[in-house]
Amino acid sequence: RIAEELGSGVGAIYWHVENKEQLIQLVFDRVIGEFPLPDVEPERWQEQVKEAARAEREVLRQHPGIAQLSFGRIPLGPNAIRYFEWHLSLLRAGLSDKVAALAGDLIHLYVGAFAYEEYVGLRPPSGEDVPVEDFIREMRDYLASLPPDRFPNLSALAVEVVTGGPDKRFEFGLDALLAGLVAHSQKT
Repeated sequence: RIAEELGSGVGAIYWHVENKEQLIQLVFDRVIGEFPLPDVEPERWQEQVKEAARAEREVLRQHPGIAQLSFGRIPLGPNAIRYFEWHLSLLRAGLSDKVAALAGDLIHLYVGAFAYEEYVGLRPPSGEDVPVEDFIREMRDYLASLPPDRFPNLSALAVEVVTGGPDKRFEFGLDALLAGLVAHSQKT
């Protein structure tokens, strides 16, 4: 399909890349090159981590389907290495080295999974194509209707479970991740 889109033959593509995996790595690295790399401000490291995650999410949104390419792959292209170096310098401004080294991967997994879920959208179990608002309302009503003696938490929290749009949920996840990373870093 890429060769067709470029008005070229498949053989011409493989003249430049060895296989599909290498092509995916090149495409993913190109997208990573769009992630901003502002100067690290150590006193603002937590807010900068959030800003970076928001920017990463936005870039992934601009390239539908690209988030899926991040799963199970470790990008090592020049843009990825430059971004990872920057991201580690940011994380080391507030976390222990051990936690910073692990946190980068965790944050990227969170952002990639969130962006992928936004890309595929919400799908009701029935498979029907219904507006998101209708599906959320139906889910809330279903959870609220569960017998409270068997499902006390689901029935009690039915509204809260489905409240908050993607931005609110994304920000909650970022806050929870950072708080946990800071707490964990203080233990090590």
